[in-house]
Amino acid sequence: MLRIWMNELESAESPQPDVSDLTRKTDAVARENRQYAVAANEAEQFSHRNNIRIKGLTVKREEDCRQVVIEFARSKLNSPISHDDIDIAHIIPNRAQSNQSTQMQQNPRKGRLLSSLTFAIAK
Repeated sequence: MLRIWMNELESAESPQPDVSDLTRKTDAVARENRQYAVAANEAEQFSHRNNIRIKGLTVKREEDCRQVVIEFARSKLNSPISHDDIDIAHIIPNRAQSNQSTQMQQNPRKGRLLSSLTFAIAK
């Protein structure tokens, strides 16, 4: 009896999944994944809506980044910006500099300046 049952199990065809069904499911998961990636990117962009990056602006070691941004905006952009208009301002090191610690020790405040503003600069 056991032998007959084993023979039946061995001879029975295992159900093969439908390849087109698996392809449709894979495509649906890929579309959903893309939608989540787009939504995450939009959320990140929205969170940075008040940020500006200023490249090439030099900040000396003893200077306040916020004050440097204020002076830049007033002199170069003719914008009546005040200390209260800037949430935060700080240096973002260049990638090459962050990988080489000796360069960072020589000039630790060289890089891009990131500033988060609470207003939009008018044209």
